[in-house]
Amino acid sequence: MKKTELRLLVKDFVYDTFKKPIHELNVILYEWWFSQGGRMPAFMNLDEITFVTTRISYNGKMLDYDFNWYLPEELAPYPDNTVFLINVIYEYEYEREKKFIHDTFGIPYENICWARPLILKLLDAQDFQFGYAGADRIAKLFFDKYGMDISSIRYLDIGANHYLLHNNTYLFHKNRASGVLIEPNPDFRTLLETNRPGDKVLSYGCLPESMLNGNEKLKYYRTNRAGYNTFYKEGLKHFPPGVYLQEEVDVRVRSIEDIVEEYFPNRYINYVTIDAEGMGAAILDAMLSCNVIMDVIIIEMNTENTQSRKLYLKLKRLGYGMLYYGIGTSQDFLFYNKNVFKNNEINKSIKNISNRKRLYGEIR
Repeated sequence: MKKTELRLLVKDFVYDTFKKPIHELNVILYEWWFSQGGRMPAFMNLDEITFVTTRISYNGKMLDYDFNWYLPEELAPYPDNTVFLINVIYEYEYEREKKFIHDTFGIPYENICWARPLILKLLDAQDFQFGYAGADRIAKLFFDKYGMDISSIRYLDIGANHYLLHNNTYLFHKNRASGVLIEPNPDFRTLLETNRPGDKVLSYGCLPESMLNGNEKLKYYRTNRAGYNTFYKEGLKHFPPGVYLQEEVDVRVRSIEDIVEEYFPNRYINYVTIDAEGMGAAILDAMLSCNVIMDVIIIEMNTENTQSRKLYLKLKRLGYGMLYYGIGTSQDFLFYNKNVFKNNEINKSIKNISNRKRLYGEIR
């Protein structure tokens, strides 16, 4: 979709929300989330949009974009026609920031809205990237350079979470690929089933057979930020600031070995992504132990964990290469099957990916 069409989505959202055209309003895009992954072009060159964040580190020029961010205090007092689009992921963040804006700057509540519905529209309108920091785009690059028809790819997404936001398989889904989505959080079941036609949604958790001890249900620890929900009790000690446990619930679990046997009986999967909050290395190790062959793997795992180091050495022995720098978060790794991706064009792309500046040039 062209930038002009994306900007039209912005204008329509503002009008539908505040019942006035954008040129009659002083529109504040408040906070930074939407800047991730190159989403800002939808707002650029809109004179009515001003970019505001409370983060000093983001103040001034943002990355390589030709516009400025401001602290909210710099622009106060705000004129009566000011409206705020609060640009955060979670509802509790929205409620917190809405109160702050109202109490601090006197902005009426009716002039404040959550930008998330707009963000979802803008993200879905772009065949760009959906995974955190573009990990999915990098994975797709392997298959593109190899000349593989993306629609023929089969994937396994363990810890799918939201159907689109920070999802490592939605880009493939939009290119007509299909696969299996595993997500134990019941809050996402309907969202996944509704928005991912062609995919099989499994609404339960998975672990290696050796860790289940015959159990069909395990304690699932739900937090105020769904991305940190986990079966791994030890992980509760390492939540970042602002993340806290809300409840413990019993959730159905199944062994990863049984899931592979049912949905990938030939034990070959093009693309696997695992975000299992502390359990990823154990799950992938179990898949390798039952002789599953994979082309590309994205996995979140602890960089200093003994189990992670053993898994890395095992993957290396089995002929997998690894990318780390520039792949998602500081705990995200991409492994690729060197028996598949071994021509000169692939090797050249891998070298480019390893350089963050070149990476941004490649995927924007």
